Amino acid sequence: MASKATLLLIEPQTDQSQSLTALLDEAYQVISAVDEQQAISLLKANADTVSVILMADLSCERSKRLFNYLKVKEADQRLPILVIGSQLEDEVCALRQGAWDFIAKPYQNQVLLLRIKNAVERSQLTAFRQLRYLAEYDSLTGIYNKIKFFEVTKQMIEADSEQLYAFVRFDIDRFQLINSFFGTDEGDRLLCYIANRIQEFASQLAACSYGRMESDIFCICLPYADLNKTNLVELIRNYLYEYNTDYDIVPSMGIYLIQDRSLSVESMYNRAALAAKQCKGSYVKCFAYYNESLSVSLAREQEIINEMNTALENHQFIIYLQPKIDIQNGKPCGAEALTRWNHPKRGIMAPNDFIGIFEQNGFITKLDFYIWEQVCILLRKWLDNGYQPYPISVNISRVDLYNPKLVDMILELIRKYQIVPELLNLELTESAYTDNPIMLSETIERLQKHGFTIMMDDFGSGYSSLNILKDMDVDILKIDMRFLSKTKIAGRGENIIASVIRMSKWLNIPVIAEGVETMEQVAFLRSVGCDYVQGYYYEKPIPVEYYETKYLPQGHYQIHSFDSYRESKHIYDELFLNDPQIKKLFNSSNEAAVIYEFAEDKVELIRVNASYYNLLGYEDQALKAPDMLQLVAASDQEAMIELFRNAIHDKVSKAIDYTYLPAEGKRLCLHLVLRYVTEISGKYILMGRLSMAQQQA
Repeated sequence: MASKATLLLIEPQTDQSQSLTALLDEAYQVISAVDEQQAISLLKANADTVSVILMADLSCERSKRLFNYLKVKEADQRLPILVIGSQLEDEVCALRQGAWDFIAKPYQNQVLLLRIKNAVERSQLTAFRQLRYLAEYDSLTGIYNKIKFFEVTKQMIEADSEQLYAFVRFDIDRFQLINSFFGTDEGDRLLCYIANRIQEFASQLAACSYGRMESDIFCICLPYADLNKTNLVELIRNYLYEYNTDYDIVPSMGIYLIQDRSLSVESMYNRAALAAKQCKGSYVKCFAYYNESLSVSLAREQEIINEMNTALENHQFIIYLQPKIDIQNGKPCGAEALTRWNHPKRGIMAPNDFIGIFEQNGFITKLDFYIWEQVCILLRKWLDNGYQPYPISVNISRVDLYNPKLVDMILELIRKYQIVPELLNLELTESAYTDNPIMLSETIERLQKHGFTIMMDDFGSGYSSLNILKDMDVDILKIDMRFLSKTKIAGRGENIIASVIRMSKWLNIPVIAEGVETMEQVAFLRSVGCDYVQGYYYEKPIPVEYYETKYLPQGHYQIHSFDSYRESKHIYDELFLNDPQIKKLFNSSNEAAVIYEFAEDKVELIRVNASYYNLLGYEDQALKAPDMLQLVAASDQEAMIELFRNAIHDKVSKAIDYTYLPAEGKRLCLHLVLRYVTEISGKYILMGRLSMAQQQA
């Protein structure tokens, strides 16, 4: 026998109230209250059981209090409320407040019971519809969710066996950036906009299913003929362009032509997703079709996924070390820990075969922690055996940054194995900045406070390099020499690398060039002032045992610390802010001011003020010359070099009159007052004041 629904009866205590309770008891479990305050208390105590509320002979003002309470309590808004009264104003008041029905006195008992029964059934139907909606529709966009989309897509395909359908899966490249830079509300607005445009598009087709799978992933299934006729790929690109022309929103679309109808819709989705990967990150090609070669790749990926946990448990992931070399003396100064998979059947597998898969499915966080711990164990073993090891750097993937306990986990490792932070260097990729710059900046700051050295790996490979230098207080930059092989203009790659190294010198950030393979590259890097190198020219990644015999130092040596770099790297940043004389000169319109860099008897202009242009013009050649001395008369060049040397040595102002050759056939006699400012990475910074010499003025 079905249990009775619970009815909350609110009725002032009268002789007639007992008869009403007795009537209702036949069909309902009745709980009674004599006023609205007691009713609210009973509702709080029986929130999960009350199915209907019946108010009898309650004044309008008192009933309003209960209605207002129910409006605030969202979960109780669906409760049907019926009101019994005798006056017209009672009916108007009840219906205006949101009552489901009004029963006027006198009433027939059977009519009252039927009206209550109908209200309960209607509320249950409403609740059922709401539950079904939540089960089938995406709560944000209002279109089908993944489960319902798969269901209706299956029905659509089976209903027309002659039709060739196309399964389209797309997402937004770097959608996380929109959330990071513009906020999640803006991200949600974009998702709702996409859903609305898809609905508009689908309404024009005879057959089309669509839905939001998760996050920024949407799917559309439609006849292949309609895919071509509507030019859906270009249409989606236009939709995204029209949303906001201030920033580029790029989709990645994968298309699977459904030729094998025996596949589950889940498998069709996976094939379209695999195709979408082929164009991820490309601004030129935003869509790709699935082909069977991708299926082989998918099977291989699944095989790796099936084996990864067992591999971790059985310690099949091993460390290889690649030494880092001081380019000036050719001696090792550290190493990078790289992962290899010692597979029982395939042998040693390179990271390219599995790291990308692990980043996608999240397993990379487990593998990274395992490698970090293995490196700590290794460092501890070396220390216990009397060695003084060089620092070892480990990689932190961008997935790791989303772990709020990341810093605590790393700190726990060095405490557990009693290792100083200087021995465990941390490498982050530039792409991590693109994904979440705020989180990365906060993580770097916390780690540096605990003494860790932070390296920015693959610097220059993305679109955020200058932002990183501006916003991130990293300790070391790593640039990849493969950058040279990607240039179509001879010498352009070398010039860019030289500029990056020079810029890093100004910021007092050491540079490691990795991927160094030839003697010519070493010579080039040495000539442009690179600090450290890493690559096959010196050593490929090698097993730990081989590294121990060749590179592990015995005895004592000073662990290379970057504290001095951290202390002095802000000198140049603050140079123009805190030096009152420089500040005064560069804000003054009366005297030409110059910041010079002096190294190896060469002089280069770094910054000039507006008065400099008034004195020598905007086309002055010294602004572009790698050595300003080339524009000084030969008879004055030695004296000019001596002026810089003396200013540096004596730390006092020095002056000279010299002949300046701004253009062929033109000579100017200038007066220069020079003052030493500071030294940055072996290069001297000086400030100069320029004017016309008296004999010319």
